[in-house]
Amino acid sequence: MNACTALVRSNLHLNRAFDGDLVAVKSSKVVGIIHNNVKASYAGALCTGKDAKNLFQPTNAAIPKISLSLEGGRLEKYRGKKLLVGIDGWNQNEVHPHGHVVDVVGDLNDIKTETKVVLHEFDIPTYPFSKEIYNSLPDPSYPIVNTDGRR
Repeated sequence: MNACTALVRSNLHLNRAFDGDLVAVKSSKVVGIIHNNVKASYAGALCTGKDAKNLFQPTNAAIPKISLSLEGGRLEKYRGKKLLVGIDGWNQNEVHPHGHVVDVVGDLNDIKTETKVVLHEFDIPTYPFSKEIYNSLPDPSYPIVNTDGRR
């Protein structure tokens, strides 16, 4: 199979495809998704403004806004927070895919939160090391010797 990169000039022509999907393209329109490349979750925040209710804006601009079903006070609970959101689906007649909140990363503009988001976006694991890993490390008093003469 031959693969190449195609420019799709409008979100209207994406036909529910995500950045990185393997798609069939005809006249700059996606006509089919051959292989889906959706991640388990995307980092971002709720959109602001009057017309932005229940819309999530991923940090990665190549990912479309995601519609969330937030009833009651949950919408206010997530305002001002960085979130991880999973995609549940994308109906043919909807402008945005729909999803759910997987986790709250932290407060917007907080350095620890933003660091976690960058690590998440580049698929760098942040879970703690196991005891086996810690046990395999040398003793803290182990001398580090410069063998190549660099500082």
